[in-house]
Amino acid sequence: MHAAEKTFVPLATNQQENVSFLRLSDSEKTALTTQVLSLPNPYTHPQESMVKALSAFAGQIDSDLLSQIINFGNTPSAPGALLLDNLPVDPYLAPTPEDGEPSPIKKTFVGEACVLGLAKLIGEPVGYKTEKNGRLIHNIIPVRGAETTQSNRS
Repeated sequence: MHAAEKTFVPLATNQQENVSFLRLSDSEKTALTTQVLSLPNPYTHPQESMVKALSAFAGQIDSDLLSQIINFGNTPSAPGALLLDNLPVDPYLAPTPEDGEPSPIKKTFVGEACVLGLAKLIGEPVGYKTEKNGRLIHNIIPVRGAETTQSNRS
């Protein structure tokens, strides 16, 4: 097959066996969005943000779905990946920062709340002081001039 002939191919059936597919209902998404829009800045208040994000997920998601998410993180025989669909997104995205750091003008942290809430449900988020100053969330932000480096800045 020539490179020009390649097209997107969905996961084969045997590969799907190692992926768990879950979906938030529209009402869960709306309720969760409402809760996490007031999340404090997770880059300056990580513990408070994580607690509020976990609380939002626990309070707004159906207990059966919540149980499936928790079991994914705690069951050794769980599939290798979890695809959770219909999560809320930030209503406004700030322009890409020039310096590779989190945007100083970002006003809402819906995406970060999803990362923190889900990470806490399936495990224990960890930050290392030597990596991004210990931040729990590592953004992948392109930085001009770092195109040829192997890092999250390229």
